[in-house]
Amino acid sequence: MAQLWGKNAYWKNDASSHPHEANYLKLDCSNAKNRLKWQPKLPLKTALKWVIEWYQSYYQNEDMRTVTETQINRYHQNRDLT
Repeated sequence: MAQLWGKNAYWKNDASSHPHEANYLKLDCSNAKNRLKWQPKLPLKTALKWVIEWYQSYYQNEDMRTVTETQINRYHQNRDLT
């Protein structure tokens, strides 16, 4: 993520005590894949780029409704989402 973010990107390890999240963040899409033949439409790298684009726009005080609608339209207009 830091590499995709670009300049001034950094992360800091928070060494303080926190509850273990694994018990809370169990997202398993195997049932959707097996039963519904579901597959993600965006490659992971594209999804991460779009998340970063959204947050960078947010931090630059852009109109987030416009940013969000632009991403939705990009998704609907492109068949190749790499």
